[in-house]
Amino acid sequence: TWKSIGIPRNPGAWITAVARRRAIDRVRRETTRDDKENRAAQAGRTDRWPDFDLGGESVDDDVLRLVFMCCHPSLAAPTQVALTLRLVAGIETAAIARAFLVPEATMTQRIVRAKRKIRAANVPFRMPDDAQLPDRLGAVLAVIFLTYNEGYIATSGDGLDRRELCDEAIRLARLLARLMPDEPEIRGLLALMSFITARRPSRVADDGSLVPLAEQDRSRWDQQLLDDARGILRGCLGENRAGPYQLHAAINAVHADARTFSETDWGQILTIYDQLLAVAPTPVVVLNRAVALAEIEGPASALVSIEHLELDGYHLWHAIRADLLRRSESRVRPSHRDHRQPRRTAAPPATPTRTACPARARRHAGQNAGMTTSSGEHGFEGATFVRTTFRGATLRSCDVSGVTMRSVDVGGLDIDSHDLFFGSLIVNGVDVVPFVDAELNRQFPGRELQKAQTPTGLREGWVAVQAAWETTVTTTSPELVDANVGDEWSLAQTLRHLVLATDAWLLGGIMAMEQPFHEIGLIFTGAAEMGFDMSIFRADTPAVEEVLAVRAERQQLVTDFLATATPELLAEARDNPWGDGDWHPTVGDCVRVILEEEWAHLRYVRRDLAILRGPVID
Repeated sequence: TWKSIGIPRNPGAWITAVARRRAIDRVRRETTRDDKENRAAQAGRTDRWPDFDLGGESVDDDVLRLVFMCCHPSLAAPTQVALTLRLVAGIETAAIARAFLVPEATMTQRIVRAKRKIRAANVPFRMPDDAQLPDRLGAVLAVIFLTYNEGYIATSGDGLDRRELCDEAIRLARLLARLMPDEPEIRGLLALMSFITARRPSRVADDGSLVPLAEQDRSRWDQQLLDDARGILRGCLGENRAGPYQLHAAINAVHADARTFSETDWGQILTIYDQLLAVAPTPVVVLNRAVALAEIEGPASALVSIEHLELDGYHLWHAIRADLLRRSESRVRPSHRDHRQPRRTAAPPATPTRTACPARARRHAGQNAGMTTSSGEHGFEGATFVRTTFRGATLRSCDVSGVTMRSVDVGGLDIDSHDLFFGSLIVNGVDVVPFVDAELNRQFPGRELQKAQTPTGLREGWVAVQAAWETTVTTTSPELVDANVGDEWSLAQTLRHLVLATDAWLLGGIMAMEQPFHEIGLIFTGAAEMGFDMSIFRADTPAVEEVLAVRAERQQLVTDFLATATPELLAEARDNPWGDGDWHPTVGDCVRVILEEEWAHLRYVRRDLAILRGPVID
């Protein structure tokens, strides 16, 4: 008990684990008598594949029972899977969200709503009967495979994998194959996991790093397990009822059959992917198919095939696209979703309180920073640097779109600018922006939705960023609210600027109000010189309580607007609220600018608060 051992390090996880064990105990108590009768009846059987009665009591494994119970048809299939992964497999919500390519806040809401629905509908917590098992099989297989996937590519913990999850998933698949021997997809899943597991011995280098498939020592693969997987796969494919798991297993079989990576039969893999697209036309399948397509037709064709995918939050989309760009020797290949219009922040040009110009960069880098080419008076857009030192330099809110560096010392170079969101940065011939973007999406779950094109995506993005801001504001001590680092904005000043950003793009851009700005809004330095009417804004510094109140009002305005937004409304054109006639944003563009401002300034604030708080000393 907590009284005797103290409060655990993670009370929530402790309670979840205890609840899961008690649920298992309950199932055991309720089925003990029937289980004993079933075991007695089966005691004399020695055949490898028992002839199970597909009735509700045929599942005599406690964990498998719970999986079937949680995959209840009253819930949508993705919700069944997510709820079961959380409650039965014990996988963290963040990991489940990554598996479904949605923000953690969105997945949390789904799971909470599912629990509420179960309580409200009084869904019975019991094992389905024989007629219901096939209806739940798809969700059950998804639970098993995603459990395996989390174990094979761990998103939490210290290691690259969590073998206990992989082993449990394989155990459940074997039980399920014996329970339902006429379902080839179960055996296809078992074959798939076996093929992948067989590569485990050569997957991790001595230094603990991940070894790509092309570089793995195939002599170390588990040949016995590969033979077992081939036998299972041949058996299920022979029934001519190929499903996604069988086809994925077939792709892995082709890899296993190649003695070296160069001998891989990419033509056969591409053919299987085409079959897979016919039964499971998902964006991830299209992305994976592009890898094979690049080996057959070249990287240019593969790039064309993935540019339309809405996978901005999926790190492998960025990694594959970057690799294809590198291989195609195309330094900057614009995507139709790369926002290359003139800069669209709350205030043009870059917010000066966060701006460094080339002269400032030279000051940080030292007097010998030999820039050969520089374009732009307040940025580096399209610049080329040759034999230059930027060691220890700091760039803040500079426009570094299209920057190219040649023989440049960049040790300790610190670049922080959300202009990168719209452009590219070429380092050693590679556009690093997709990698930066993917890492920021990992650090800030939900950030990828700042590029969403649908009302639902934008709503979910807004919920995610507001939840992140709520955490930041409520955990900041009062003495740090008005504190700042150098010439950067404080938390209170940043919130005032976000009020102005919302006023500009929602009230001014979308609703076309003639004077949309609240008096406490914080505009960029130099606005007066640009002819902006500064009399709109207060000269004194408002109290934090007033800032938070106005900020809450603006947050609610955005929430209310998004609640009724439709695809047709998002497509409507508007005038640029800052008067730039070269770009006429849509309503959706205006919302995306608001989201971009929210995420960018959240990152700035968290960076500065970490500096102000100083190192944590145990």
